[in-house]
Amino acid sequence: MELLDKLGIDWRLLVAQIINFGVLLFVLHRFLYKPILGVLEKRRKEIKENNERTKELTEKVERAEEEYEKRILEAEKKSQAILKETEEKAGKLKNELVEEGRKNAAALLKESEEQSMREKDEIRESILKETNALVKESVRKILQRVADKKTSELLWDKAEKELKKHDN
Repeated sequence: MELLDKLGIDWRLLVAQIINFGVLLFVLHRFLYKPILGVLEKRRKEIKENNERTKELTEKVERAEEEYEKRILEAEKKSQAILKETEEKAGKLKNELVEEGRKNAAALLKESEEQSMREKDEIRESILKETNALVKESVRKILQRVADKKTSELLWDKAEKELKKHDN
């Protein structure tokens, strides 16, 4: 204690200050340090939870992106399949239409040929009738000039029979 007196330190004051310091530490620890530690721990837990939620959300977003990519690929495959099927159907339809057009053209050609043959026969028939009529008229006039009436009628009947044979 003498040492403390020589240094000018009152030991009672020093003990009081140590006690005061202990009380201050106790009060600070109890009312300030623990609540601050509690707040820090609570904040640490919140940060940890937020990090976990962020990680979960990131994983969900990645899964959603993967699912989106898969769906896009599936849609592209489906659209390609539909396009291919449509092209095949269009090709078949084109071939069918071309074939139908050929058949129609052949039918029209055949019908046209038949019509042409009918017209040709009609023209031939018409020419034949006109020729027969002209021949009959010519024969009659010639017979009237060359022979008398009775001979003329007899020859005319014979000529008419011959012409009828050729008509049929």
